[in-house]
Amino acid sequence: MFNKFQIAAAGLVLAATLSGCGSDTADEDVSSGPSASVDTTAPSAPGTSATVEPSPTAAPVLGSLELAPGTGVKDGQKIKVTIGGYGQLTGKASVVLCSPAVVSDTSNPQKYCDMRPESMGMIEISGGAGSGSFTVRVGESFQAELPTSTCEPGGKCLVLATSTTQDPQYASIAEVAFAS
Repeated sequence: MFNKFQIAAAGLVLAATLSGCGSDTADEDVSSGPSASVDTTAPSAPGTSATVEPSPTAAPVLGSLELAPGTGVKDGQKIKVTIGGYGQLTGKASVVLCSPAVVSDTSNPQKYCDMRPESMGMIEISGGAGSGSFTVRVGESFQAELPTSTCEPGGKCLVLATSTTQDPQYASIAEVAFAS
């Protein structure tokens, strides 16, 4: 559905926008099943390597995000979210669900992500990694006036995790596929 560069670009914009958002608790009772993840390695020109050096003004550093299950997910289902690659961070990461439209319109990510406090999750991070659960919603518009801000049965959406710290800020993003 999306290539890793589109997802990484959307993740960077979303991470900058969502920094510090989220609730104080993570869900529990996680279902198991197939997992999904997206390679969020920063792109570089052929024959060169890219090194991301964190600084107070740098773009967020991309980490990894795995979802279990990542396919066949149903409305109200809790999925396991596993975060890695957040350096040596000890703190929290907020988790949100975004419709696919966010990839094509990164100018206003709040239009396409479920920013309602009751819909956001929080994952504890220790030593740069952590896991917890997150409840997904399907077929429910995130904003009544925006019918494109929804995840539909049989479709795909994006789950974004971003650290609540700023120096450096970490982000990760993965695709989740819903049952019909």
